[in-house]
Amino acid sequence: MEDNITNLINLFNGVDHLHLFEEYHDTIQPIVNQYLHLKQFAQNCPNFAADPVFRKEYCYFYGMSRYASQEYQDLYFNTMRECFANPAIISLPVLLRDLRNTHTIRPRIEMSFVSKLMNFVDEVHYPIYDKGIREAFGFRVPLEQNAKMDYYPRMYQAIIEAYSRLSNHPSISAFRTTFNCEGLSSFRVLDIIIISIVRYSVQ
Repeated sequence: MEDNITNLINLFNGVDHLHLFEEYHDTIQPIVNQYLHLKQFAQNCPNFAADPVFRKEYCYFYGMSRYASQEYQDLYFNTMRECFANPAIISLPVLLRDLRNTHTIRPRIEMSFVSKLMNFVDEVHYPIYDKGIREAFGFRVPLEQNAKMDYYPRMYQAIIEAYSRLSNHPSISAFRTTFNCEGLSSFRVLDIIIISIVRYSVQ
């Protein structure tokens, strides 16, 4: 997937990041603030994964409210609690299997939701995957479920590799200063920048 990594790095380096931060400051800042709020909630509340307020805010922030049944949310947050208690158990193939959404007409592999769980538990090592990231890299995800189970781990490793190559980019420190988020990991900053580039069609 070296071509996908090259696609992403070329896209990232082809953007005036300072202009992006200034032009879309008022839409990016609330995203940063809400994410930091959720992280603070998790740090301050020992049983946060069972807290209905946290669950509601998390699901709204990540778009789960519309697509995840109550049964799936219960499974999801119970898994999050277990991963927080022991991050060493985090495994993408295992989570894709265990968090398969069977509460829909057609059972789905929830790569986006799983990546967001992994990132929330450990944002230093695990990036987020969503349709914006897919578009930025030019990934072509297969339709067949078993093929997805094979493709997603390789795809996710390509995202990690690309982010690792960009982890010292000066725009990361500029982002932290601009949006007052010094504690935000490089991977999480890159997530937000790249999704913003795609969302706002920045050239």
